[in-house]
Amino acid sequence: MSKKGDTPDFSVNLCENCVHSTVTRGHGSSQRLIYCSEVGERILWPVSSCTAHRDRSTMTLYEMEKMALFIEPNKDRTGFHARRLTDREIRGDF
Repeated sequence: MSKKGDTPDFSVNLCENCVHSTVTRGHGSSQRLIYCSEVGERILWPVSSCTAHRDRSTMTLYEMEKMALFIEPNKDRTGFHARRLTDREIRGDF
């Protein structure tokens, strides 16, 4: 929730950019349903603070590790080379 002077701006809702929410919009600006998978319920009001909030634009450590390139030093050559992935890593079974 942002503030303009002393008046809170209730048009801003944390659920709009949270990974746990599913936002369904209708044709009108007031036609909006928000479902939170973390809470397991429909959200009926604009949320200004939530302990389960996780921004869609950020990644978890697991997500970053999964997309990282594994490199190991090569004793035969100067520099680095990509490590060969195991079949388990190729399938994504970490």
